[in-house]
Amino acid sequence: MSVTDPVADMLTKIRNAGMAGHESVDIVPSKFKLEIVKTLKTEGYLRNFKRVGQDGQGPVRVFLKYDDERRPVIRGVQRLSKPGRRVYRSYRDMPAILNGYGIIPIPVPAGVDVAVQDSRVDVAGPKGTLSRPLPATVRVEVADGKVAVSRTDEERSSRAIHGLTRNLIANMVTGVSAGFTRELLISGVGYRAEVQGQALVVDARYSNPVQMQIPADLTVQVAGGNRILISGIDKQTVGQFAADVRSVRPPEPYKGKGIRYADEHVRRKVGKSAVGGTD
Repeated sequence: MSVTDPVADMLTKIRNAGMAGHESVDIVPSKFKLEIVKTLKTEGYLRNFKRVGQDGQGPVRVFLKYDDERRPVIRGVQRLSKPGRRVYRSYRDMPAILNGYGIIPIPVPAGVDVAVQDSRVDVAGPKGTLSRPLPATVRVEVADGKVAVSRTDEERSSRAIHGLTRNLIANMVTGVSAGFTRELLISGVGYRAEVQGQALVVDARYSNPVQMQIPADLTVQVAGGNRILISGIDKQTVGQFAADVRSVRPPEPYKGKGIRYADEHVRRKVGKSAVGGTD
């Protein structure tokens, strides 16, 4: 019985096309092979790729990459495993990165400036400026409209913070360009909220309304008395203040009264009177 290996066939086809000096090669696509091609492009082994054919449903055209001496970047393919013969490695031998996000470059939109100096990264955009210190084991480089994050060693702590740092910088770029918004809903008779100056006043049927000071870099709006919109450029500040507001009166599971996130599902319980038996 013959066993086919589509991934090995695709990589061999790319290698052979490069050795023959072709500019591109077409491959039969699949979701798995497309992800491999995307990774090869991100890592610099391919120039580009695109879907060809009518309505983009045809094969994938892979554009090969060559060095200055017209040598293909991919010149060899080594098989480590194949269907029916797997090669296993310890997880300690694998370059563990937070969900693989650490190696993905961060695109910088127009109007956003990223500067790295003195172990700090500064991000400025239309909505404001954010700054964050960088860990000693992480390097950040800005080139060609992208931010690349790498680590200086393979220590466990460095691997753990690699992807985290990349995501924090990505949040900074998104914050100064588009901003972040968190929406909360208030449910219950007599429950309401309003903004008074730099304070958010929440009436959650306690003996006195609860006053919460709004951070200087946040904007809070209340619509209809029961819909709170919290906006800002710092995702952590937005999320923390939203969590503080929710903690004033978390939603209870029987009637759903309280303060909840707009996208939050409150799992309801049946009251004792509904499940009680008869004598």
